Amino acid sequence: MKTINDIKSMIRNSLFNKQPTIESVDVLGEFKRAMVRLTDPNKFMLLCQTGNPHTQIPAMDGDEIVQHMIPGFQRDNNKWDNDMKLKYVENILMGYSDKLLLFTLNSTSDELRECMILDGLQRTTAIMDMLDDIILPFGHKYSDFEKNNIRFNVNLSVRYYVFDEWKEVGEFYIHMNENITHSPQDIQKARDWFLKEKNIII
Repeated sequence: MKTINDIKSMIRNSLFNKQPTIESVDVLGEFKRAMVRLTDPNKFMLLCQTGNPHTQIPAMDGDEIVQHMIPGFQRDNNKWDNDMKLKYVENILMGYSDKLLLFTLNSTSDELRECMILDGLQRTTAIMDMLDDIILPFGHKYSDFEKNNIRFNVNLSVRYYVFDEWKEVGEFYIHMNENITHSPQDIQKARDWFLKEKNIII
């Protein structure tokens, strides 16, 4: 049993107290653009220099964008079937409030930071599949909604955390998911990755 002082110290030093930067997404048509800007800023800057990213990014394959966002410690991107994806995106279109968590590492260099997915891989994939007309909410392609100027009440936020070191990333990820949403195998995969790739025991 932990002492009261131990608990106070845990609360004071918890990584969950770290404040993320929050970006609201109220137009899903802008979702790809926001994710490319956050997770692949060099590509985004290149598109800005060579043309209009508003027209070029929607044409990008959603799966390509997602693959660039997945860190090695994430669980496999096959936990949701199409029925689960469909229900999720329909809820989003009807105003369900949700948040996706990204992370990046603090850097003193001038390089653009690349964010990666901390929480929300299955949900991000579901949204990309909808935008690519792979899954059809309410039996329609999302592109048809855009052509008919149908606007949805979207309450989706993308939050990204800036961590000082990989150990913080691992502790945040495992504490957030262990014995809650992830299987023991998923958690062990993450621990193994941090040990092998970063020489960090979580």
